[in-house]
Amino acid sequence: MKVIEIKGPTCLGCTRCLRKCEVKAIQLVNNIAEINDELCILCGTCIDACPQDAKFYLSDASKVRNWLESGRKMVLSLAPSYIGAFPGIRGKQLITAFHKAGFLAVHETAEAAAVVTSEYVKLAQSGSMNNIITSCCPAVNSLIEIYYPDLLPCLAPVASPMIAHGRYLKKLYGPDTLVVFAGPCIAKKGEAYTPENGGVVDAVLNFEELLRFMERLHINPAECEESEPDNPNPGVNKLYPTAGGIITALRSDSEFPDNQYMSFHISTISNCKNVLQELREGFYNNCVIEMSACPGGCVNGPVRPAGSSGYKNNLRIKKRTNRDPIPKKQVENFLEQTPVISCYLDKSPDFPVPSEEEIDAMLKTMGKKDKSDEMDCGACGYLTCRENAIAACQGRSSYDRCIHYLHQKATSLSNLVMEATPNLVMIIGGDLTIQEFSASCEKKFHLTRAEALGRDLVEILDDTDYAWALENKQNLRNKVVTLDEYDTIVEQNITYLKEEHALLVILIDITKQKRKEDEEYMRKLETAELAQKIIDKQMMTAQMIAGLLGETTAETKVTLNKLCRSLLGEEGDES
Repeated sequence: MKVIEIKGPTCLGCTRCLRKCEVKAIQLVNNIAEINDELCILCGTCIDACPQDAKFYLSDASKVRNWLESGRKMVLSLAPSYIGAFPGIRGKQLITAFHKAGFLAVHETAEAAAVVTSEYVKLAQSGSMNNIITSCCPAVNSLIEIYYPDLLPCLAPVASPMIAHGRYLKKLYGPDTLVVFAGPCIAKKGEAYTPENGGVVDAVLNFEELLRFMERLHINPAECEESEPDNPNPGVNKLYPTAGGIITALRSDSEFPDNQYMSFHISTISNCKNVLQELREGFYNNCVIEMSACPGGCVNGPVRPAGSSGYKNNLRIKKRTNRDPIPKKQVENFLEQTPVISCYLDKSPDFPVPSEEEIDAMLKTMGKKDKSDEMDCGACGYLTCRENAIAACQGRSSYDRCIHYLHQKATSLSNLVMEATPNLVMIIGGDLTIQEFSASCEKKFHLTRAEALGRDLVEILDDTDYAWALENKQNLRNKVVTLDEYDTIVEQNITYLKEEHALLVILIDITKQKRKEDEEYMRKLETAELAQKIIDKQMMTAQMIAGLLGETTAETKVTLNKLCRSLLGEEGDES
């Protein structure tokens, strides 16, 4: 069952969750985060880390509400951190509020913690384990099962207080009783639903959900009277959620072989990983190690109520807890009802282990040709380039998550353009100095890039148009400009860069084109002049012919008139 989900459309692929995830159980698919359930230990870090609130956890609130409305018999197992977790509300007021909500009974989970303490003492007395890691934190248990299965012999084969309590309450109130656990932990949700735990806890609510639950039922715990939980006082075991609380409970037991075992507590996943690695290396002997995934213990769980301070909660619990050990008879009565032994399994994923050659090849793909290229900056989400390369070989990451690879690729493409383009490309700063200078500019203006950078543009070009573009924050496009000094004609394109208050200048050399056009124009002009001369000559010839024809015609006319008159006898009359 998936406990943490991701709202795909909300996720922006920023990789912050991956960078915060200590076990790298998150991968990006199509630039959207996905949680690999085989690798996730349900610590909840990714939910807190996500700036887009794109992650959410499974809620049992509606299920519990339906059970209450239908009159089902329900018992609440309340994690001991409740004592100081609700600002403005005393713990005993909460007990009354939960009874009002419809729970048949409210038991403190610390009741089972007392029995777990007893089992740890027995393990230490037996001397059967060199090192004993406490098994109360489900996130730590998953960390060992998935990532350090070789250290399972060090993990105490004892159920967590929640699981032990669930078994006990089912026996006490009957198998038809629905057991609901409440605490500040997300990992408890996963622990409750694992097949090996057999459904002894039917639902898990966190403290945030409890408050919303009370609001929906119009119950204000701060206005409730105080009442006692339905269990015997678990004494010192109420300290379980505080840093070192388990160790304190162990040492309060007179039968704990303190002289045989050194004991210490650590919190945060990072610290737990460091100690687990040192255990692998054989650094520790005869130690009882209290491990918690949350900083400072369960009081700093990821889903405590808003405004709740883990450090204040720590002090409140210590102040309100008596340090008396629980009576042995009470433990025996519990154990008569239910066993607390548990088995933890090797859940390491079956990912292929890439060879050194495959890792080196992936590193080279990422642009890491040798060790000096490995930045180990963590921007991709992995601590080292090598870790990212291994994950990429396993299909859990991608080489293009490397920001330096992308930068180098972008830079190399930019440089390629600046080197290869035949156009004159420059970046001109807001003070009209040259900020970038292409290879074509070097050839045209007889300056190296190093010599050009920082120079005033006016030293090589008339800067009138450029100053206008900067002042007016406007573009100038397709203007033909003659650079007499360089015997060059260019098509000038000036683009104003708003964010940088700079200019991108692209001068396209059109000298050959313009000269070809000019030559073509001259040829056309010469042709036109020649045609005009021919036309003029033809007109003169025509006029000359017309003149000759005019004289001949007049003579012919006189002659023909004379002939006509002769034929008509007019000539004789005249005589």
